[in-house]
Amino acid sequence: MMLTPIHSAANNIQAGSPAFLPIKLPALDNTFGALLLGSFLGFILYGLTVHQVYRYFRFPAYEKDPVYVRSTVAAVLVLETLHSALAMHLCYYYLVQNYFRPQALLKGIWSADVLPFITGLLIMVTQTFFARRVFLLNRRTVVIVVFVLMLLLGQLGFSTACTVEAFTQPDLFHVENMQWLSICAVALVIAADSLLTFCLTYNLYRSRTGIRSTDSILRLLIIYTINNGLLTGTLSTIALFMAIFYPHALITDGINICIVKAYANTLLSVLNSRHLLREHQAQARGAAYVKSGGYLSTEQYLTTVAPSFAQYQSNSQPVLHIHIMQDVVDDLSIHSAYEDDLIALDKNTGQGVHPSV
Repeated sequence: MMLTPIHSAANNIQAGSPAFLPIKLPALDNTFGALLLGSFLGFILYGLTVHQVYRYFRFPAYEKDPVYVRSTVAAVLVLETLHSALAMHLCYYYLVQNYFRPQALLKGIWSADVLPFITGLLIMVTQTFFARRVFLLNRRTVVIVVFVLMLLLGQLGFSTACTVEAFTQPDLFHVENMQWLSICAVALVIAADSLLTFCLTYNLYRSRTGIRSTDSILRLLIIYTINNGLLTGTLSTIALFMAIFYPHALITDGINICIVKAYANTLLSVLNSRHLLREHQAQARGAAYVKSGGYLSTEQYLTTVAPSFAQYQSNSQPVLHIHIMQDVVDDLSIHSAYEDDLIALDKNTGQGVHPSV
């Protein structure tokens, strides 16, 4: 069975047919082409999100996480799945289901209308997690945290207004009212992201203790925080400029699909990187152990570890205090190649005593 050529089929259509009247269509490369490319990249990042969620729930440490953290991970997975399904539906509707009906490209569809609200909600959930971390690191930043939460609520409000406006107007490319709503939402996201990145970096930098293994972990955390902030901040800035200079294109919408996936993966990467940090700390302790000639004597402990820990105990923040104190206790149980070569902690004096002493 042979297919009828398109031009032959078009010749059989009456000239007055409404479906084939001249229609002024937008350029496809910076509209639905940008939306399709953004969806493709978003689906790849969604696969990474699912993988990271799987890894998170397989780690034994997740059982010790508070209910808020586990609920946040579950909410991110549900919202990311819904967000990906909406992007998939709108691409299928415009580019497959209505392939031979160009007039359908000018009309909005419910999946495209709901997408801004889901985007704002996902950003709100992920950034609230980082705002909580800032507050736990330094409770004196409560004013900054409250201000960041107000910014996040504002961007969610503008995103919701975009969804409401999209449902009220049938034309997809009449975006005079939606343009400034989208610009305000992206601008608030950039402001909140910048404040959180700065506060996390500053508080981690001030949490240095003088203990080599601990400071090396803090340096890694600072690098992770800056890199994550640069990724999401750069994408949001590009989306802001595209919304300002190309208001009638869908480039911003394509970038927003990737931005949401980047925020979700940033949160999950922070949670999943904790075991890597523990391995890094173990390697640092092992290097100190080898450098000391196989074990730490009582004099070495009293002149190196104890003073640093005492100084840390008086100056550190309460949140990091618990974890670092546990690390130092682990440092007092450094094993050599033989099981009997162990630094014991005297329960009465609190001093490290080697069996050979």
